[in-house]
Amino acid sequence: GLNLPLATDFQAQPGRGVSATVKGVTVHIGSPTAAVEWGAKAAVVDELVATIVEQSQSPVLVLFDGEPVAALGLFDAPRPESAAALQDLARLGLKSLLLSGDHQGPVDVLARELTIPQALGRLSPTDKATHIKGMQAAGSRVAMVGDGINDAPALATADVGIALGGGADVALEAADCALLVDDPRRVATLIQLARRTRRVIRANLFWAFLYNTLGIPLAAGLMVPIWGWSIPSSWAAAAMAASSISVVASSLRLRRVNLG
Repeated sequence: GLNLPLATDFQAQPGRGVSATVKGVTVHIGSPTAAVEWGAKAAVVDELVATIVEQSQSPVLVLFDGEPVAALGLFDAPRPESAAALQDLARLGLKSLLLSGDHQGPVDVLARELTIPQALGRLSPTDKATHIKGMQAAGSRVAMVGDGINDAPALATADVGIALGGGADVALEAADCALLVDDPRRVATLIQLARRTRRVIRANLFWAFLYNTLGIPLAAGLMVPIWGWSIPSSWAAAAMAASSISVVASSLRLRRVNLG
């Protein structure tokens, strides 16, 4: 195998890239914008990435002590399950939006392939969170699905942050819930279960309110002067226990939900 030199002082910079020291040389790997901040000349960077951008790929530059030594073109192929996951969300009446840190070119290509109506590229982690805040200010309730370090601020900002099971630790910590499997199709399953749970909770609250509205006055003897109705205290205690059992039994209906 290869005898790779040891890298020290490793740092990950969300939305920008990574850096480390290798054999006394400071190595940076990251976006063109970050490369300029690390000391590369803007004109040199633009020349290196021009062809890559034309091919709808995301450019990544490698710098040794601030000097560009390589330019890579990356493109993320969609997960095999992504198209089905988006179709499931559309059937639930949800609109999908793609927020990405990649260049707009490859983001547009990916959006067309997956038929996503709106896609925004070249977003920093903070930009993603800001865009979500704007949607919330406009009255939308936003769920964010992500798995990377750059998704953490957006996951924390969204009304519901959903992290995929194979995501980075920081994304899992920032999200409200995490899928146990790394399958985006389970997002629709999660939403279906949440909606069904909300319906069951509302039904339980309604019947509990109705039950207690009728039962408490009867158990307290308030109906005796009016209709002469009363029940023994033992019956009242049993009826109270029965109400709790009925709520639990109603909630157990969720075990029989067929989520497909």
